[in-house]
Amino acid sequence: MRKMLYEINQHEHEVGHPLLSAVVIYLDGNSPGRGFFTCAQELGVYKGSSVVEEMTFWVSELKRVYEYWANH
Repeated sequence: MRKMLYEINQHEHEVGHPLLSAVVIYLDGNSPGRGFFTCAQELGVYKGSSVVEEMTFWVSELKRVYEYWANH
């Protein structure tokens, strides 16, 4: 699953869209997995490291996904 989500994010980033996998969270949790943040760092869209920075970035990216796709 991680590889598939990474490839989706990579494509979305290349075409100027927010990271779509922001909508994917753990079934028994309320946040994305480590792979989301690793991918965002590798794509150069996230540079933080603390839990607070991660959650702030995730919520921001999640809002961007909803805003983008609500208008398309």
